[in-house]
Order: sequence, then structure tokens, then C-alpha cells
Amino acid sequence: MVKNLSRLVCFGDSITQAWAFSYQDAWPARLQRGLQDKGSRILVYNRGVSGDTTVQALDRFDVSIRPHLPAWVLISFGMNDSNVRVGRKTARVGVEEYSRNLAEILRMIRAEGGEGIFLCLYAPSVAKQSTLKAEKASRIQHMAVYPAYRKAMISLARKEGCPLIDIPAGLKAVGKTTSNLLHPDGVHLSVEGNHLLARLILPTLLKTIYRVQ
Repeated sequence: MVKNLSRLVCFGDSITQAWAFSYQDAWPARLQRGLQDKGSRILVYNRGVSGDTTVQALDRFDVSIRPHLPAWVLISFGMNDSNVRVGRKTARVGVEEYSRNLAEILRMIRAEGGEGIFLCLYAPSVAKQSTLKAEKASRIQHMAVYPAYRKAMISLARKEGCPLIDIPAGLKAVGKTTSNLLHPDGVHLSVEGNHLLARLILPTLLKTIYRVQ
């Protein structure tokens, strides 16, 4: 059954918020434009908050998401959950807790008549600009643990029958790499990356919402 939902909420961290750029360059705004160009009247809301893990996402769900429900909710967390901070040996949120948190976010969305769509992002890269040795070591650890979080999101999507947009697979399909997406810090999107991400999301989003082939 296709749900008749008129809103799309982008729920994520700084990659969703796109805090370093103008609102119009953020990928949720570019996604809104793409939907309009296809004749869709769905309204897109950007509810990304810099630094958030799935723990903070659960904490702010009632404020950030519940007022918009029922809606489609594009769920994009994992970069901060998997982050190994300087001086630490483990990620901010363990992969099992991360998976439980995602499942709870999805459950709460569905309980209000909405539907979730998991957005599986790319792995971080080493920053291009000069950084301290400890920061480089931390990033390398982050890069090593991130694949387990991607795997957890994909596994949960299959288990829950939840639509999934897998950006690494999308990049491969169009002959692109993360270097076409990233800001020199190796984590966030460049302006061009925001635009490309929106283009990668749009086709699967349309198929999911409208069952367009």
C-alpha cells in the first residue's frame, strides 16, 4: 500500500544540516527543487543538527519530527555514532546500540502513520588539510569502524522492510567516488557534493514515494 504523505523530513546530523553553506545549496533544498521539477508537491523539511548521534536524535524526536508526522522521514545517522574521538578507543555510540536506536526511530515514525527511508551515507576520508598526528589517527580509526555501521543500517532496512538509499552504491553506479562529494575535511559535503547527493537520492525517492518505474 502506497501511503499518501505530503511531507518529507530530512532527519540527520551536520551533513543533513549543511551548516557551512547557504540554505539553497544544502542537499535537502536541492532535493525540494528536484521534486518540484518532477511535478511533486511534497514539502521538504531540513531537521539536521550538527554533532548529533542517534542518541541525540531520539532525545529531540518529539520536537524535531513528531510535529511533522505523518510524513516520509529520510533517516541519515551514522557518521557521528561511528566517530572515534581523539584520545578515545571506541566509537561514540556502539554499533549494536546504533542499530537499536535506528529501529526505535523507525518504530516511532510508523506509530504516527509515517514511513521511514534509511539514507546510508559514505565512509569518512582522511582530511586533505594538515592536521595533528592524533587527529589523523582518530580519523583512521573512524574509517575502520564505519563499515560496520553501514552494514547495520542495511541489515535493519531488510529486516524491517524499510526503503533504503545506499549512496556508496549510487556513486558506483554513476562512476563517481567520494572525492566527488567531499569537503577537504573528509567528512562533510562540498557545495558540489550537496548537489550531487540530491541527484543521487531523487530517483530512488521518487520510486519509493510514487512507485515510479
